Amino acid sequence: MISYEKALKIMRQNIKVSKKTERINIQNSHMRIISKEILSKFNYPRNNTSAMDGIVIFKSELRKNKILKIVGESKAGNKSCSSFKKNEAKFIYTGAPIPGLNKIVIPKENYIYINDYCKRKEIDWFASCWDLESLKFIRSFNPVAYKIASASLTDQKLLKEHAMLDKPIILSTGMSTMKEIRKAEQILSDTNLLIAHSTSAYPCKSEELNLNVIPTLMKEFNHPIGYSGHELGIQTTLAACVLGACFIERHFTLDRSMWGTDQAASLEPPGLKKLIRDIRVLEKSLGDGVKKVYDSEKLILNKLRLSLIHI
Repeated sequence: MISYEKALKIMRQNIKVSKKTERINIQNSHMRIISKEILSKFNYPRNNTSAMDGIVIFKSELRKNKILKIVGESKAGNKSCSSFKKNEAKFIYTGAPIPGLNKIVIPKENYIYINDYCKRKEIDWFASCWDLESLKFIRSFNPVAYKIASASLTDQKLLKEHAMLDKPIILSTGMSTMKEIRKAEQILSDTNLLIAHSTSAYPCKSEELNLNVIPTLMKEFNHPIGYSGHELGIQTTLAACVLGACFIERHFTLDRSMWGTDQAASLEPPGLKKLIRDIRVLEKSLGDGVKKVYDSEKLILNKLRLSLIHI
């Protein structure tokens, strides 16, 4: 590797500059230098195009913790792309026109980075897909499972598309009635379905957690039942485990003071570590339900319990 200055010096020493010009056919222009710039009469490409694959959104939506609906896509080669409304987004591909003004592209590389990082750390990752386009996008990463958010529980078209996947499906049941849950379960009944009890409030009040729904779901459905918690602290999540939840979902953040609707209801690293530790203790302490005398009790039994002999 040589410096820029040295490279420039070598070029100047070996390149002969000529002010002579001549008109030739373009086929014979190899190794020639044009005598003046050739300027197009119009911008090319004529539209503002994306330099990457990703999702295009309004700039104003970037720092808002909102769910955006995917309403289509912009492909390379298209002369133009129709715009979209606030609270909406589009998939966009490299070289495709960016619709309208005041838009920004979130690169697909962000998801690729997450995927690669999780592989290095041996973490299984997946995502909630709120529409068919998002499901198609996430499928390209071949996740170990798919999550259906509470808000999508009544989206039968989306549920039927999930039902065709050969992967576990986690169904959250916040803001849903038992009738709605039953209908969703019917669509997904032939899949490897897991159902999570949840209340969709951030943070959720203790009196609205209704943890006793967990055994209700266990009696109603022949599927693993878990708990998706949005409350403060970890006590009630531990109670969900005692009531029979076999998997747990909690939101996670590095700093609860960060912006975002769910930050207050999220666990920071020390809180998540403590929750996992306490769940492991609970698993051991619940036992098998069969009453017995343990060896550790026998010495105390012989010491403290009186033997009554009838004569």
